[in-house]
Amino acid sequence: MEEFLEPFTHTKRWEAAEWSQQSFTIQNKLFDKPDNQAGLFYYPVSDSVFFWALKNRDGFDFIKFLFFFNNQGKPVRAYSWQSIVSDRPDLYGWCWWIEYSLILRAKDLLAEGLPQEALTAFSKAFEENPEHYYLANYIQHLQLVTSPEFDTLKSVFTSYAGSYGAVNLEIQNDHYYFRNKEGLIYALLPLSEDEYMFPSAYELKIHMVKENNVVSGLKYLHRDGREEFYPRTRNRPVSQLIN
Repeated sequence: MEEFLEPFTHTKRWEAAEWSQQSFTIQNKLFDKPDNQAGLFYYPVSDSVFFWALKNRDGFDFIKFLFFFNNQGKPVRAYSWQSIVSDRPDLYGWCWWIEYSLILRAKDLLAEGLPQEALTAFSKAFEENPEHYYLANYIQHLQLVTSPEFDTLKSVFTSYAGSYGAVNLEIQNDHYYFRNKEGLIYALLPLSEDEYMFPSAYELKIHMVKENNVVSGLKYLHRDGREEFYPRTRNRPVSQLIN
C-alpha cells in the first residue's frame, strides 16, 4: 500500500482559484490537507479513483477524485465531483493540477522577483509537464517582462487603469491588479500589450478590447470558451487606485 500511495503524495492546485491541497500518508492511509482547513482521509477504490467521505446535515456525502497520468505513469491532474446528495452544487467538476517541486520552485522564483531564473525554471517545468497548459502562460509573461520592449509597454498598461463597469484595473509600483465585482483584489501578469493572465485562476485571462485603437472595455476569456464583457466607464487618476 505504501508503494501504491507514494505517487499520490503531492500538492494539487484547483484550476479556478488559489486553493491548494497537500496529500501525504499517515499509517498507510492517504490524508488530504487543504490550505488553512482541516484535512480528511481519502480512500482508493481503483488505481485512479479515490473518495472523500464528508459529514453534513443530511448524513454522509462523497467526493470522487479521478486521476489522469502521463506516459511515465505519474499523476498530472485530477477531476473531482460531489455526489448528488450534496447541498453544494458548485463542487461539481473541479479540475486539479498536480504541482511537483519543480513547478513550485518556479513559482517561488517568480514571487522572489527573479524573472530570468523563473523563466528557466518554468521552461524546464513545462518541458517535463506539457499537460500543464498554464505553465506556457507563465513563460509568455516572463519572456515579455525580460524583453527590451517591455519598458515601452508600461505606459500602455498604465493607460488601462480605471473602471470597467463593476470591475477595475489598478496599478501600484509597476504591478498590475484586478478588483472584481465582490471587491476582491488579484494580481495580474501581462502576457502581451492587450492580454493578462490570472495567477490566481489558471483558466482565466483578461483581454483589453479596443475600437479605433481606444480601449472600450475588457473581456474575461475562460478556457472553456465563455466570455464576459465589461465596458470602460471612466478613468481614475493612478494615485487614487490601490492604497
